[in-house]
Amino acid sequence: MTAAGEYYEDKVAVVTGGASGVGLALAETMLRYGARRVVLADVNDENLGRETARLNEAHPGKVLGVHCDVTSEKDVQDMIKRAADFGAGRIDLLFNNAGAGLGGSFDEQSNEDWDRAFALNFYGARCTVSVRCCPSCAHRAAGTSSTSSPASRSTRWRTSRSTPRPRPR
Repeated sequence: MTAAGEYYEDKVAVVTGGASGVGLALAETMLRYGARRVVLADVNDENLGRETARLNEAHPGKVLGVHCDVTSEKDVQDMIKRAADFGAGRIDLLFNNAGAGLGGSFDEQSNEDWDRAFALNFYGARCTVSVRCCPSCAHRAAGTSSTSSPASRSTRWRTSRSTPRPRPR
């Protein structure tokens, strides 16, 4: 087995935006590598139901689909609780993948369009990895990856209070 395969083997993972695109491909890959459980969290109920059923057919009992709007702290808290229950009290990996861009030209975008995109791509990532929303992750030193958010590129963004911040220059 490859090093990547060994890394994902026997892990419990949560993937936001997991019912399509990169999130779905990531979930499929982890399952092929032997992940113990994978939670697909998404707002698109049609895709979520279809892909959860398809993956459970190939990997019986290893996939849970949970409706979750990552801009809603309550949705995220509920999803994390369900994921931890599904993972027998643990979440090893949390992939912040839910996100969206704006379509069309700059002058066609309304303030509401920008507000929705910012809420999803920034606050959604913040909410998902915050200690208030994810005590199962924070206390178990889970790996967290943010693929959808500009916050993932910031040297000041941290997923744990125990992570030291860089010193100002």
